[in-house]
Amino acid sequence: MKNTTNNHDARRLAEILKQTSRYNDRDLAFAAAAHGVKTLWVMLGDDGKFWVTTPANCARLEKMGYEWAD
Repeated sequence: MKNTTNNHDARRLAEILKQTSRYNDRDLAFAAAAHGVKTLWVMLGDDGKFWVTTPANCARLEKMGYEWAD
């Protein structure tokens, strides 16, 4: 688990995950991000999946210790 030890971070992560699509396959995640209506980026989730979400959520996830997918 990443740096989500306090209640605020846990709530913020829960809200981010409501706005996040999760993919098992890297190529599918990047395809979904490329073809979205809004700008979407890809992060590595702590569940072994690729998380596709907004740039703002990606920045929040990065501050929480998550890594960018490449």
